[in-house]
Amino acid sequence: MRKIFEDDIHILISSDKKITLRTQHIGRVGYKEKEYKVLYGKIVRYTTIEGENWYNEKKRDYQKHEMPKDIFPSPFETEYIYFPNIHRFYIKPNGKVTTKGVMTFLLGAFDNVVPPDISIKIRLMQSQDVVDSIINAQSIHSLKINLTYTNDDIGGDAQEEMDRLIKEAGIGEVDAFLKPDGAGELKKDSTMIRGYLELAKEHGTAEASVINENGEKDKIITKDYPDKIIVSATENTFATELFMREMKRLKK
Repeated sequence: MRKIFEDDIHILISSDKKITLRTQHIGRVGYKEKEYKVLYGKIVRYTTIEGENWYNEKKRDYQKHEMPKDIFPSPFETEYIYFPNIHRFYIKPNGKVTTKGVMTFLLGAFDNVVPPDISIKIRLMQSQDVVDSIINAQSIHSLKINLTYTNDDIGGDAQEEMDRLIKEAGIGEVDAFLKPDGAGELKKDSTMIRGYLELAKEHGTAEASVINENGEKDKIITKDYPDKIIVSATENTFATELFMREMKRLKK
């Protein structure tokens, strides 16, 4: 993340929008008598404008117009925090700088700074509520799962068991489409189904066709529901409180 900032990487996230890390500061947070690095600052999205041929409304005609170099309109920014030791990147909610845009930025930015022989996987932490909505559905009729290997020691018994089996088999990535047998629905209380869904929250994605709690057909896509973390802290203690919360959740 430091190199992304130092190299001033700007990534096009749509046809006319770019994102970059505008500022970056290095801090330290304490946890269990140790200090850990934290990088934080402002991440900005702005509009790109190309072309010299413009339309003049007053004259009702075209004219040449040269934009100032390196100056772009409509900037919107929010704050970010990155903990290198646990590989977690957070942004404060903002309707303009979205999780989807930041994901696109990070994927493109790492491609610019990481050697081609090194593979980088970036996963969106998804809401526990959306995972629960699949587990609590009346029935699950199909489930598409994509998972990547994790070193984290987190989650309940089903997640830990499924994670153990994946590691034991030397599997780096799981890409599966699960359909029921003659019974017509998947057994949502099984260790496999629950384990897959719990792992998908942070280490993959899940798409499920279900009959929801209201008895209606529904398609639930977990990546459409990013996780939101509420931390009660002052500006000076926010990074420490967030880091402590995540380390406890990761059982570090």
